Amino acid sequence: MMIMLTSTKPLLAVGLTLSVGAGVSWLQPTDVSAKYTTTPSSLRGKWQTHRDSNGESQFLSISKYGFYVNNFRYGRSVGQPSYFSGKRLTAYRSGYDLVVSQKSPRGYYSLGKNGTDAIWHLKKTRYHGQTVLKSWYYRLGDAVKPIGSSYYYHR
Repeated sequence: MMIMLTSTKPLLAVGLTLSVGAGVSWLQPTDVSAKYTTTPSSLRGKWQTHRDSNGESQFLSISKYGFYVNNFRYGRSVGQPSYFSGKRLTAYRSGYDLVVSQKSPRGYYSLGKNGTDAIWHLKKTRYHGQTVLKSWYYRLGDAVKPIGSSYYYHR
């Protein structure tokens, strides 16, 4: 059985409609994964370092889906605060803004901005009888051996 079309206009209209519909659905935003990036529950809360000899301190606020960092000098905010979200996609939808590593063998988590070197290595521990977040850091440009650590106290 052979179907004969007398006009190609209806066929052309149907084909055009399907191709435009497929193109529009292809451009719709989609999630990279089924779930958002979450922070470890042991690290959540508000944390702050003590002032150093220059009067500088750092404040961290860690929520379920976010990581906020602000620097202070003598109690005044210095520079631009940073917020990394586990719900916000990065440019080109390559992943979420916040990146969280698995727990390391020494108990540290790495939190920071996806695709950058803005990373904090944190673990919850006790220091002089207080619950603190311990952080270690490298010399700039030399990520082989940590050169120091700092402590964030619960606020």
